[in-house]
Amino acid sequence: MWTALRRKIAVEGRELYLTLSMGIALFPQDGLDYHALVRNADTALYRAKAAGRNGWQFFDSSMAR
Repeated sequence: MWTALRRKIAVEGRELYLTLSMGIALFPQDGLDYHALVRNADTALYRAKAAGRNGWQFFDSSMAR
């Protein structure tokens, strides 16, 4: 997925380079329901963006403090 999305595309004659930031939360250790998983993945996403974007971050319980 990472490789497929990190590529250049042509739009109206212009080359654009896509970047990707991801936050990852895993079931069941990071949440037992949809809402907890999305909330924790979102927390990890903002941590990934703060680290410079175009990267990923796994959720860690220390982030929720």
